[in-house]
Amino acid sequence: MTTTSAETLTVHLDGAVAGGDLRRVREALARGLRTGRPVRVDLSGVERPSSETVATILWARRSCAGRNVTFSVVGDHGPTRRVLRGCGVVVEDADAC
Repeated sequence: MTTTSAETLTVHLDGAVAGGDLRRVREALARGLRTGRPVRVDLSGVERPSSETVATILWARRSCAGRNVTFSVVGDHGPTRRVLRGCGVVVEDADAC
């Protein structure tokens, strides 16, 4: 599910992330880059990210950074946090957002 507020585009991922879910991340990123609105990916329902999920998140982060658009990842836990931190992605606490 993708939610849009006046300020942030948020993509909620859960369970086994499939290609359609990653397409939603890319679509939200495209809207964020067009409008300058921050993009947030919520991984609270993902047990363990696939390599495709991690690659998409890294691509999205680099794309946003290149255009000066805020990108964040929230709501992860244990294994997901370790994988993303190992790739240099700073993960925010979902409760802080």
